[in-house]
Amino acid sequence: MKKQASFFLFILFLSACTMRNTDIVSDDALKNDSLVSVVTTIHDTLPPPFDTTRFDKLAVSSFYTIGIKTGGKIYFSQTKDSVYSVITNVIKNHATQDADIVFLIDNTGSMTDDIENVKKNLNKLIDLLKTLQHVRVAVALYGDKNSDGSAWYKRTELTPDLETTRKFIHSIYVNGGGDTPESAYDALYKTTNELKWKSSSKRMILLIGDAPGLEPPLTEHNREEVIKNCLKNDIKANVFPVLIDTGLLPL
Repeated sequence: MKKQASFFLFILFLSACTMRNTDIVSDDALKNDSLVSVVTTIHDTLPPPFDTTRFDKLAVSSFYTIGIKTGGKIYFSQTKDSVYSVITNVIKNHATQDADIVFLIDNTGSMTDDIENVKKNLNKLIDLLKTLQHVRVAVALYGDKNSDGSAWYKRTELTPDLETTRKFIHSIYVNGGGDTPESAYDALYKTTNELKWKSSSKRMILLIGDAPGLEPPLTEHNREEVIKNCLKNDIKANVFPVLIDTGLLPL
């Protein structure tokens, strides 16, 4: 996906032209949010106010809904240099000992700068993960299955071997993506369904991307199916969307 249309940016509109990570649910409400029942009857609600002339209302609302209905929390990264710090914030605030942690990353063209920022800080990221005892980590990449063919998705298995994580992230390169929406729903469904989850402490997915999910008939699974799959008794994975600013407009 190329950086072309500003109305697809995932940024919150703030009149002071500043940005911070936006907590949608309180830490107190989420302190036992991993393998316990979460609210599944919440009606769709809008995230904090944003400029609908610049940002895709359905895309922001969709990722917000996935986060809140799975017991997660939504975060925003406003520049190519902030994505690593946002990821760090999510891990520090929500990861636990013995956790299963998955990085699910849009690796299409518009994510180039953001992926490079993660690679630049990769050693620090691995060091942070090492502070959590007995964690297992997986990394998955996705694009657009309609235009990218079999290359649209790939991943590692959950593993305590953080060197595997390091090598996989270091090897990421951007690829394809076609038009703006990507196969985010199918990727999230596939990831939650196929990984061998084991943690009885915390199961979390950091969904990192800058584009809305494709809608039927261009996707096999829709948003509600993805949410239900995350909440299955044998999964119950909390999703933490990290929405990326594509960098077209000055802050």
